[in-house]
Amino acid sequence: EKAKKRSATDSNMKKDKNMKFSKKFKPSNKRAPFNNEQTQKEFVKNTPESNKKYWNDMKSKQKLNKTNRKQNKAKGLYDLSVSIKKQYEKLKCKSTENKEDLVADIHKLLKKDNNYSKISLSHDTARVVQCILKHASMDVKNEIADKLVPNICELAMSKYAQFVVKRLLKYGSKTIRSKIIEGLYKNIVKLTMHSNSSSIIDSVYNQYATCDEKLFMRQEFYAEIFRIEKNKDVKSIKYAWSINMSTKKSILDTVKGHLTQVANKNLTDNSLIHAILLEFLIEADDEGRNEIITLYNPLLASISSTKEGSRSAVICFTHSSAKDRKTILKSMKEFITKLCTHEHGHLLILSILNAYDDTVLLNKFLVNEILTNIEEIIRSEFGRKVIVWMISPADKTIFHPKLIETIDECLEHSKKDKEIRRREILQASIDSISKSIGNNPKLWLSNGHIGLVTGLILKKVKSENSKNIFNSLAEVVCNPEWKVNSNEDEPITENILKPGGKIKKIIKNPFDDEKKKNKNSESEVHGIDDAGLHIVLKRIIKQDADKLENESTFSESIVQNLNEELIKFWCKNNRACFILLNIYENSIQLIQENLKNLLKPHVKSLKSQKHVGAKLLLEKSNLS
Repeated sequence: EKAKKRSATDSNMKKDKNMKFSKKFKPSNKRAPFNNEQTQKEFVKNTPESNKKYWNDMKSKQKLNKTNRKQNKAKGLYDLSVSIKKQYEKLKCKSTENKEDLVADIHKLLKKDNNYSKISLSHDTARVVQCILKHASMDVKNEIADKLVPNICELAMSKYAQFVVKRLLKYGSKTIRSKIIEGLYKNIVKLTMHSNSSSIIDSVYNQYATCDEKLFMRQEFYAEIFRIEKNKDVKSIKYAWSINMSTKKSILDTVKGHLTQVANKNLTDNSLIHAILLEFLIEADDEGRNEIITLYNPLLASISSTKEGSRSAVICFTHSSAKDRKTILKSMKEFITKLCTHEHGHLLILSILNAYDDTVLLNKFLVNEILTNIEEIIRSEFGRKVIVWMISPADKTIFHPKLIETIDECLEHSKKDKEIRRREILQASIDSISKSIGNNPKLWLSNGHIGLVTGLILKKVKSENSKNIFNSLAEVVCNPEWKVNSNEDEPITENILKPGGKIKKIIKNPFDDEKKKNKNSESEVHGIDDAGLHIVLKRIIKQDADKLENESTFSESIVQNLNEELIKFWCKNNRACFILLNIYENSIQLIQENLKNLLKPHVKSLKSQKHVGAKLLLEKSNLS
């Protein structure tokens, strides 16, 4: 009996072991076999009509599901958002009349509870609020501001509501802007570190904040106490520790931490950060300064977009090692043209040209890049300063003494004599610049400002190259159809962004080109009659008096290109007569005789003129 029991237990154990490795039974999901007795589903024939009905049913179900999802997500604001979006479609049309009434209707629906803040967070309804702010009266804007300001920090960091805040700043009054700035206090550092709100802080600091408000915004970077209490006496970082010097290290460490965090997040394109960076670089010790310089060296091109930023970039470059300077020049190569033509960025280029000792690398990475794009750079007001510094550095007729003083501050970090460096840069660039003048002389005499630079360049041109350049310029001057735009000297205003602004898609009017052509044709004058170019030509001609007899002169080239028709025209023009008089007074005897021979057939015409230029020309040349 015991043996039987053992055999039974062994067999059960074997079954259990086999069950472990065998597949478990799962009920099948397959349908039961078709039973004829069950009711069959009605067969639908595959036709275009049946397919259309099927897809329509599916689309209606999807639409219903989408609506349900939106209702659940909107939390009671779905019906409101649908109604205001219908009115928004009318409001945004240019042809719509009585827009103020539409704005009033939408405002009645939204001003209850905290609806403005809620709908500003959504991508579609945020546009409605932006449109309302554009067309609303000032009273309505004030009411909207009162609803939004309590949640302004949350809105500024939102992906979509940030645009509502920007519109409120743009279209709001001074009181609204001051309310917004007060609402941003205590969170300035946090908002500056956020990718969405950083641009708002930049535009607030750059465009809308007063001097005191800018001061309070900077103070929040110094220490935690300034988040709570503002102090008008703390004008900059050095005043923060003036009462207690023991706090200097902790304040500098705090600022360094903020600057490090901003650089790591790549949010340095901010005017507030540039101001803080400049203050820190001036006051910090060598160790702290070098740490920040190492972080910001790859970003010098981007931080040079403001006055404080460009000064910070100059400090970073001059305090860097020789190896780091070389790396900076390499990384800046693609941005050289933009920096040269920028209001603040050109200061960095001037400082590098004035202080960098290795002229071989300087010519390779900086000077050659400038010479390659010289025709684009020379058209810019700030680009012309860069060209002049390469040819005639620290020229007080072009540069303000304070600017020269600022640029020369960098020389304390330079070992090479500045005169040697400047001579090497001139030798590397003068041939390419003179070649550019010879290839495109019309550009270099296109207006008075560019012409002044041309005159300075001609002083430095080598004598063997001067004849070809003078001939090409004289051909332009002696061309009867040489015309220039009298508005060329005016600053270009189109497509210039306001600080903190963004590039928008430009919708071109098809009639703009015709208007521009008509405007240019109306403002065109003969080149010899342009006031700015008249001064330029006189200066270039006066330079001929200092040249030797064997050297080519501009006066000689002009006399060679004169013909009967041109002299007839010039005799009737007061400024042209003064140009001829200057040629006579500053030329050698041979050129004077040639000019007199050309003018003799036109003495009668000169005597009949009433302008002063003709009378003086006759008198000085002894033709009367």
